[in-house]
Amino acid sequence: MRLFLRQWHSILRASDFSDGVARYTTDVVDEKVFETTVVSASDPVPFAIPIDRSGVYVVELEAHDRLDRAQVVAVDLYAGGDDPVTWSKPINEVFTVSTDKASYDPGETAHLVLESPFQTASALAVIEGPERNTYQWVSVEGGAAAFDLPIENTYVPRIPVHFVLMRGRIPGTTPSAGNGTDLGKPATMASTAWVAVNPVDNRVEATLTHPERALPGERVEVEIALRDPADRPLSGEVTLWLVDQAVLALGTEARLDPLPDFITDVSSFVSVRDTRNLAFGSLPFVENPGGGEGAEEAVPLLDRVTVRKNFEPVPYFNPRILVDASGTARVEVALPDNLTNFKLRAKVASGPDRFGYATSTVAVRLPVIAQPGLPRFARPGDRFTAAAIGRVVEGEGGPGRAEIDVRGATVVGERRVDLDWVPNQPERVEFPVNVETPPFDEAGEITLKELTFRVGVERLSDSAKDAFQVSIPLVDDRKRVTLRSIETLTTGVPVLLPRVDEPYRPGTLRRRVLVSDQPALVTMAAGLDFLLDYPPRVYGTAHQSSPGPARPGEVPRALAPE
Repeated sequence: MRLFLRQWHSILRASDFSDGVARYTTDVVDEKVFETTVVSASDPVPFAIPIDRSGVYVVELEAHDRLDRAQVVAVDLYAGGDDPVTWSKPINEVFTVSTDKASYDPGETAHLVLESPFQTASALAVIEGPERNTYQWVSVEGGAAAFDLPIENTYVPRIPVHFVLMRGRIPGTTPSAGNGTDLGKPATMASTAWVAVNPVDNRVEATLTHPERALPGERVEVEIALRDPADRPLSGEVTLWLVDQAVLALGTEARLDPLPDFITDVSSFVSVRDTRNLAFGSLPFVENPGGGEGAEEAVPLLDRVTVRKNFEPVPYFNPRILVDASGTARVEVALPDNLTNFKLRAKVASGPDRFGYATSTVAVRLPVIAQPGLPRFARPGDRFTAAAIGRVVEGEGGPGRAEIDVRGATVVGERRVDLDWVPNQPERVEFPVNVETPPFDEAGEITLKELTFRVGVERLSDSAKDAFQVSIPLVDDRKRVTLRSIETLTTGVPVLLPRVDEPYRPGTLRRRVLVSDQPALVTMAAGLDFLLDYPPRVYGTAHQSSPGPARPGEVPRALAPE
């Protein structure tokens, strides 16, 4: 560990003949004043730093590991006192003001250090409060001055403190003859420090207490506690919800803290003019922070395990949970069957001026899990492999088994297979499946709309088990063919309907006949029927709702009364 005293030496040098303007050159000089060796341990090792005079110091730490790899970090600090201090000379008429903390709570005192480029000067502090400006003179001696600002609650979220630093003419100096240079003339500089104030009196500290781990489908109790910063209970209202972590990962989560929406940002309206050195315009108000950063064998597996089929990404949302004066409320949350991490989110309001939020996580886990590996859909007559992926989440491997049950299809072969669990290795289980052609309804549509698969896995050593139920849509493998014809009827002349030459599935052929003594009515009905069928059956676009097809003996859809 090394301790350096940092000083800035500014020298006025003449420039070349091209512009004839003198310029300051500033050099940084670090003087080593202390060095020691410290051996690190598992816990932090404190040591004292001897500082015997005021000034700016740099603490440098150089560490080496067993392989002699080095890393160096440094931080600067200011020690106040009676000794003169030098600072880096400002490039423009703005000097630096540093705060001892990044933010303050109401009731604390902010200590601001003025890094004055003048050894002796006077500074006017302008505290631009929300109600009025407050003015205070600060004396600068030895190149530095400290200003204490008591922090009030009305200063939330930040308050600008302006300093106008003024130095009179240096005694014994006069303008240089011939070029007008006057190094001793009166000078004015300025700076602004934005002091951040924490909205302590507007903050509600909310905590969520619940089991860290749960099982799928379990009901867990969530305790909500509201406290003020002094740990006193508060009443209020809470909005609580759970959301699957995988869903949150799809995008950027919005800010949960509602408090910034109720706090108006602060702007500064102060400008400074020096009539002695002409105006230098509006001050660039920026913040200048200081510092450096066995009995169950006879029962089928699927009858002994809770089948996970209730999958919800947002299983709970309660917009209004009332918390009484005790500051505590309890709600019961029914978890779905997702094996995931659920993120708990809560927004809190207590009265008209206190707000807060809380976050937490509950993990839903099982010792062994089963995950589906199924197609997105199936068609009549398909043959495919229904797969499941088993994994060991907790515990050891060993023998196990898997079992399948399917509604709407036929499993070819054994419904139960043996497994050999290996930790950290997925186990794929496959079952060949045939999809039979289901019967058709009166409209020619298949009567079975989905296939349901239930797959369970088990570890025999401790009977740890899991199962899932997933349904996939069963879609028709053929498109409906519709043939329309319009014939003119003549008295005594029969009309033969067109014969269907192409083969068709039994029970899927439907004929409808519309007879009218108004030919235009028949043509209009045919056109309207085509229009009703147009989007979904021809082009697959979004379509308007319409009544179903007419059954034998009914009026066609286009002519059916509303």
